[in-house]
Amino acid sequence: MFRNTVKIGSSVRKYATTSGSVVSKLSNGIKVAAADLNKEGSMGSISIVVKAGSRFEDANSAGAAHFFKAFGFRDSEKRTSFRKVREAELQGANLSAQVTRENVIFTVECLKVDM
Repeated sequence: MFRNTVKIGSSVRKYATTSGSVVSKLSNGIKVAAADLNKEGSMGSISIVVKAGSRFEDANSAGAAHFFKAFGFRDSEKRTSFRKVREAELQGANLSAQVTRENVIFTVECLKVDM
């Protein structure tokens, strides 16, 4: 059935390398984690992860995590939400927010030179 077989030589498995991540705790209790995952690339990202996902809601606060996510990039005293997004887009950045069961995550992806 298989007349033309090809013998594959033994190869060494290549596993992912660990990133040089650093976790530190500020004096106010906030944990900060930093990692340079893409040293050759020109893009970078910064995320704020808040331990406030839907897991921490009860019957009285149902939907609070999604409400929190929706107001992440809202108007401030100096800028409207439209202006924030527009200024980020003009710099080639992307603003995003997401909710998981555990966390609410706000992310900015932009060129490393703009960070």
